[in-house]
Amino acid sequence: MMILGILPESPADKMALGVGELVTKVNGTHVHDEQTFYEALSRNRAHCKLEVLDTNGQIRFVQRALYEGDHHELGILFVLDEKKWDSAVV
Repeated sequence: MMILGILPESPADKMALGVGELVTKVNGTHVHDEQTFYEALSRNRAHCKLEVLDTNGQIRFVQRALYEGDHHELGILFVLDEKKWDSAVV
């Protein structure tokens, strides 16, 4: 799941997620599309732990408590197809 954009002041912004990074796991579950992403996220509505492959090819873990009023989609916009866009396109 490649990140295309981050909404300002959203949980994703506060977790320092970036455009071009790949979300590979949510709360310990491998994700490959938006449906599996949100299903894994909904299993624990109070906490979110993501495994992310950054633009340098390094795996990192980010986590955050989720609060009432937080954006329900974490504020992440995903690339909808499997293409990997280069930075000139993004």
